[in-house]
Amino acid sequence: MPINKRRIPLETIQYSGSVQSIDIVQEPTRSLDFVLSGTLHQGAADGGASIRDEALQRLVPKMQIIKDGFVLLEADLRGVYQKYLREVLSASPATDPAIQGGAADIPFRLPFSYNFIGAGLVRPWDTHLPRMNVKRGLKLYVTWSTENAGNGSDNGSGALVTGGGQAYTWTEEPSLAVTQVTEPVAKQAPRYVPVFESFDLPTWAAANPRLSSAFDNGRKFYRMMLRSAYGPNTIAEDSINAVTLKSAGERFIDDVAFAELRDRDRESHPAIGTETGYLVLPDFTNGGYLTGAVDPNALTDLRLELDTAAPNAGDGQARVYQWQLVPVEGITSQGQ
Repeated sequence: MPINKRRIPLETIQYSGSVQSIDIVQEPTRSLDFVLSGTLHQGAADGGASIRDEALQRLVPKMQIIKDGFVLLEADLRGVYQKYLREVLSASPATDPAIQGGAADIPFRLPFSYNFIGAGLVRPWDTHLPRMNVKRGLKLYVTWSTENAGNGSDNGSGALVTGGGQAYTWTEEPSLAVTQVTEPVAKQAPRYVPVFESFDLPTWAAANPRLSSAFDNGRKFYRMMLRSAYGPNTIAEDSINAVTLKSAGERFIDDVAFAELRDRDRESHPAIGTETGYLVLPDFTNGGYLTGAVDPNALTDLRLELDTAAPNAGDGQARVYQWQLVPVEGITSQGQ
């Protein structure tokens, strides 16, 4: 019997001030595996600087996978990484940067994956990236942070370090190594092609018991994640008190406390720890089958309503990430 799984190293995406892209192989794919790494140089002792929260994930404020103009992935690495944590039993250890007592090179490394298969489904291969007819390109796009940590610092270093008086430069510029994991499944088309996207709710400057938003498109989805943050640097905080998901005449999540929902999130996903500000709602599946996926077009005025506390500073912000499901004519089984 032949081996049907391949690990294909793709190009490594190097740090740049412009958007970088690489081609993805046109094969049935279960995941793209990544390692984000580099070495930050601290010039001398700097007691006033600090490492930002989620520093490594902030290096990539936008990731996209696009086939012939159709977006399969569009989210920040912060969201992609939290998605990854909820699809594995144990996350690979990260090497995080840390402020040093004097001049030093500070290596960092973050392994993670972007999965196309439906983790947690009874039939995980109901979603995967199939072999599709590609006319103009199937590409991964990466946007790097261009923030500076301070005068004389290299672009991008401000994603990791804030404050202080030292310049932070790259001994080894950040890079993103990419490996494509292909696995053809005999006689099994996916029911849907998966799409992972995000949208933002209106901001708030004071406590708001009814921060409400409609969904930004009518695509089916089976998972949803929230992130709450505050201020221009989007610092994560637990500023959501309770969550409601409702349509006309129906409440599916009825003003349930954020803390209770997060307890359930942690029960279901052992790889997550005590991350601040994130919550994945219970799966919208029917016993693990996609027949239970939410179809906004079949509901009247589907809305997400949050009871929010006053932000720590600046404006409060909530971002919604969705595991969406898209049928493709001639490729998927149309979700039947």
